[in-house]
Order: sequence, then structure tokens, then C-alpha cells
Amino acid sequence: MLYHTSATCVVFEPNPRSLFHLTTSLRMAAVVMPSILHRVFVFPMAAGNVSAAALLSETPGNAGGAHIGTFSERRRRAGNRTHQILQQPIDKVIQLTSQSETSSLRRMTPIRLMKVDVEGFECNVLDGMRQLLHQRAVAAIKSEVSRDVLLRQGCSEEGLLLRLASRSFSIKLDLGCVDCMGRPQARCSKAKSMSRNKQRMYHRKGQYDVQALLTESGERQWRNPASLVKAILRRAVNKTAHLEDVRSQGMGENADK
Repeated sequence: MLYHTSATCVVFEPNPRSLFHLTTSLRMAAVVMPSILHRVFVFPMAAGNVSAAALLSETPGNAGGAHIGTFSERRRRAGNRTHQILQQPIDKVIQLTSQSETSSLRRMTPIRLMKVDVEGFECNVLDGMRQLLHQRAVAAIKSEVSRDVLLRQGCSEEGLLLRLASRSFSIKLDLGCVDCMGRPQARCSKAKSMSRNKQRMYHRKGQYDVQALLTESGERQWRNPASLVKAILRRAVNKTAHLEDVRSQGMGENADK
């Protein structure tokens, strides 16, 4: 995206190890395209709902699987690598940087696309950007969802989706070949086995991607966003449950042979 567009990119990265690799890669990319140095802004902190210090723990062998919060404290006692970091609400960061004389930073809003992958901390991130969402300054959000990890962070998939639905976002769950309303998506024949595995992961563990697009009207699409979220999740469960039945039948047939 940085090579093919003139977009400005803002990154929050609290993990010191990942931060090193990120900034090193950006410096190397800037050798080919110097403008990148003026279009990418990296904040060495976590996006959250409060301004406070926090504990971040790494998953062994997976630096991208780091966690924040009380779950990290349990991991620290178990001997995992931990880091003391700072978390800030995105609203506060935007407010402070908008006062900067750097013209590029002033263009941080409106935000055309936001990618959120924070290992269960998604609800905290959204709670820390209520002003941005109220101002309809974010056009699209793509987030990873993991039911178990959200629960460990004191939230839930219903809570996450409700935060989006109540801010006039239309919601789509990426479950392989099934969209948020249970309708088959086009081109499902490609990578069909991968799609089925993705649907099984949803049915078993509640792991999937959610895409949220801001509606053109400022009014909510549904009078009751909670009912919308429940309907979306119910359809997703119904459309993926049969995969477990197929898998169980297959295992039974193999056992008989």
C-alpha cells in the first residue's frame, strides 16, 4: 500500500521486539521510496481505553501474539517474557498530534481504513476512540476476533460487535464461504478446504475476521443493535454447525472401515 498509494499510515506498536523489526523494515523501504519516512508515523505504545502503564507478555515463538492486562500478569508468573509499556486512548493521541505543526500529522483524520489485531484488547481500543467514532471519522474497520481471548480481557464477541453496530457500522463476518447474513459468497470454489477450516475454527473457537463499514446515513441501520448482533451470530453458528456434523460422520465411517 505504501508503494502504490500516497496514503498516510499510523501504527501503534508497544512490543519492543516488533517495534525494532518494524522500524528497520521502514528504513529499508525508505531507501527505495524516501517519501515513506514522511507518511508513516509509529507510536511506541499500545492503543487502549486509559492513559496508564501496562504489562505486555509475549507468546513463546510468536511475538505477534503478545497480550496486555491481567492475563499478562499470569503469563509473567509462568515465566514468559514481559515488558512494561504505555497505553493511550487513540482519541487522546489524535488530539495531541492534531496540534502538531507537522502537516502530515494533521491529515490523520478522516481514517479510511483501520486494522485492529490486539489479541483480545479490541474492546479497549474502541472504547478509547469514542470521539472518533462519534464524529464518523473512521470509514472502515477490520478486526480479528477470538472468543476465548476476548473473554480473558473482560469483553466478548457480542460486546465487540455491539460497539460497532451502535456506531452505524454495517457488520460482515469473514467465515470463509459464508457472509454475515448466512448467504454463500462468490468464488467459494477457490481454496474450498481452507474456507471449511476457517468455518470450523469459527464454530469451535469463535475465531474469525470482522469487517465493519460506516453506513452513508448517520442513522443506525437497526433500531436495536443488540438484536442485529444476536441475529448475525446466530446465523453464523447455524451456517457452520453442519461442518462439525460432516466431520464427525467422516470420522465414524473411517472407524468402521
